[in-house]
Amino acid sequence: MSGGLAYQMADGTTGGQLYAMFWASETGFTLSNSNLDNQAQLETIVAKGDFFRCVQCHGWDRLGRQGGYSNRAPTSARPRVADVDLAKMSETLSPQALFDGIKRGANYRSVIENLDAYNPDNNFVLGDKMPNYSEILTDAQIWNIVKFLKEDALDTTALYDIVLLGSEYPRSRGFLNMGIDGSPVAGERLYEEKCSACHGPDGTTLRLDDGLYTVGGYIRSKPYEAQHIIKFGHLGSIMGPVLKDSSLSDIQDLFATMRDANKFPDTKPDIGPDPEPIDGAMAFLRHCSGCHSGGGEGPSNPRYGDVTGASASLINTMIQTEPNMRHLKPDDPAQAVSLAEVDAIAAFLAGN
Repeated sequence: MSGGLAYQMADGTTGGQLYAMFWASETGFTLSNSNLDNQAQLETIVAKGDFFRCVQCHGWDRLGRQGGYSNRAPTSARPRVADVDLAKMSETLSPQALFDGIKRGANYRSVIENLDAYNPDNNFVLGDKMPNYSEILTDAQIWNIVKFLKEDALDTTALYDIVLLGSEYPRSRGFLNMGIDGSPVAGERLYEEKCSACHGPDGTTLRLDDGLYTVGGYIRSKPYEAQHIIKFGHLGSIMGPVLKDSSLSDIQDLFATMRDANKFPDTKPDIGPDPEPIDGAMAFLRHCSGCHSGGGEGPSNPRYGDVTGASASLINTMIQTEPNMRHLKPDDPAQAVSLAEVDAIAAFLAGN
């Protein structure tokens, strides 16, 4: 089949799913529907998934180290995020050039290479290479990914602004101006029509990401990932590609309505008695002052700077994503900071 016809017949929705995790059941990828030689190779891919799936190196937003994965440091179980703007490449390269780059690029890593000794500090060259997808994916599957990259992937720069802190990868980041030019009113209608049956009218019925987030909290904290899952589905769950046929403006509208943390809160509203008010200054001193100053409190020469004015959304994002703040997540009860404490700290840092 010629490249032009193969590209025309490709499915960008399936391509988006292949980009996220090509071996997921939703993609139709199996040993018999692949270029793999044997079951052992498939088991290696599943066991070492982050060394093989596109999203680990290029990010959900295709921006690599300039996007939502700018803070995602390599570990023994995953390689570095690529210093490549795949979104821009996808705009400028032809479908055939993208296909050839995925399938036939030079200096790729074979599926038979052993990655057990990968170390991001001193043994990373092999593991950081792109997999040789000609050994793994069929031509049709690669064309589906090309179709996703060229036509179906969303331009995240039109959905929110990203703020990158520092100059060296990995680095912290935050997100502002959610939905940019979208209509919150239209977004609320879209949410009610497409999402509320499962997630509830305020997005708190089903908790996301191992119970850490409501819908509003998830989109505000991880918009780079949320935009992809909304359109292409959450692989391995009951959530399919809910808005696969929606336009970029629809997602802008949905993101815009999620700015309202009162309508779409970070936590399920408490229907019991009113809790005791939290002293934001004391919460800051307890959880934050070891590394930061803010609001006139903390060390005079903080290791990680003054955070006066930091919003609750930014603080929560940093807790979820910054390795040095991981101990504040809910899975460490001894040191965890609650969402209510985050709000109190933000109010203190804002001078309220």
